[in-house]
Amino acid sequence: MLQPDSMTLEQMRMKRGILLLFHDASGRKGTYSRDLNAEDEEDHVIHGPPGRRQQELKLRHNHVPALRMLLWTPCQVKIGAVGFYDKLSGSFVTLFNAFQPRDTATGILTQAQSLKYVLQGKVGEQIVEEQQSTWQKFLQAIRPTRTFKLNRGEDEAIVVTENATLRYLEDRIGARMWLSMYIDEIVTVYGHACGLRREDMILVTSTLDAPRWAIAVSDRTMAGRLVVTRADAPQVGRPWATMRVDHSTATEPSGAVISDGSGEPSTVLIAGLRMYTPLASLATSILY
Repeated sequence: MLQPDSMTLEQMRMKRGILLLFHDASGRKGTYSRDLNAEDEEDHVIHGPPGRRQQELKLRHNHVPALRMLLWTPCQVKIGAVGFYDKLSGSFVTLFNAFQPRDTATGILTQAQSLKYVLQGKVGEQIVEEQQSTWQKFLQAIRPTRTFKLNRGEDEAIVVTENATLRYLEDRIGARMWLSMYIDEIVTVYGHACGLRREDMILVTSTLDAPRWAIAVSDRTMAGRLVVTRADAPQVGRPWATMRVDHSTATEPSGAVISDGSGEPSTVLIAGLRMYTPLASLATSILY
């Protein structure tokens, strides 16, 4: 097993001390749930789906707010994945995994050590349910329907999931340190070949996977409610639900993508870290 040399470990410890001071100064507790929510209290704006990239949409979902990268084309993404968001397809492209940085197709990352040597926590996992009111839960118990209020005057992307699984790194400070240390080598190896800049690289720290998901786009002219109705018996190759709009001039969302009933989970939402500016020395949460 490859072991990091003593100098690298000492550098990691020193950098961890600096990051811990920075983290503690913010007054946040060192827990995953607090970290995940503290930076994301306000509604988040994202770019529209492929083909409508110029459109800005308010992202709406009922999961932890830090999950603010929506994959318009959900795919399988692992915790620790290092890659980039592909604007043409709306999916995430993984270049390698930080837990095995030298296990790549090219095998030319020579300096980066495994993320596991930096982390002080583990990869957590929990089955999550969308936050619903008592009334919403009652209605769903008697009929397989969920409703979401549409805000007139706002363009929105609404994400609905069933039986979702949240996976996350407990030690996000260690993840920040790792990306901050090795970003230059990553860009040297992959930047030119993939046409990527320093700030394009993302280290995935949280994922929301779901076997059944739906993404709806509503424009600012719509009002009323988005109604999502689950199929009686979801089948492979057929949508697991239908969407319609109540109390509006439109009868359906201006754009909608619904998974089939195959039950195969895909990653729909991501939280991660990146270098926010070309000259940044410390990785921060992704903001798009």
